[in-house]
Amino acid sequence: MENEFISTNGQNAVPASLKPSRPSNVWLIIVAGLFIIVPFLAWYFTWFGRDLSDADIVSYLAEEKNPRHIQHALSQLEQRIERGDPTVKKFYPQIVATTKSQTAEVRKTAAWVMGQDNKSDEFHGALLDLLKDREPLVRRNAALQLVRFW
Repeated sequence: MENEFISTNGQNAVPASLKPSRPSNVWLIIVAGLFIIVPFLAWYFTWFGRDLSDADIVSYLAEEKNPRHIQHALSQLEQRIERGDPTVKKFYPQIVATTKSQTAEVRKTAAWVMGQDNKSDEFHGALLDLLKDREPLVRRNAALQLVRFW
């Protein structure tokens, strides 16, 4: 079998075996896909609007090593309180327990959540305790939420 020749411009023929190969577009497609997928996943797993089941809320509230999970669970509970969901009261002891967290952001979020139910004596007492917190923003949030109790 003779060498096949490919004419590039009609005059010079180059053997087919010496023709430069094109780089594969597969890597370009993978990188482009990662530019879309990675930000989406980062957003999805940090977005507090994603609904959590009761079991998820219990496990999220127990994760002291992951304050974002605690805040996510607290925000979900706040939405339930706002809607008037009576089943949320079973989480009140865990909400109060988050006021003892080592993370100031968690304590601040807990104060905000507790202000949503201004009829709860449990929350009222916990907010009064947060007025003595070492972080000014936590104290501020507790004071702002206590106003709702009068």
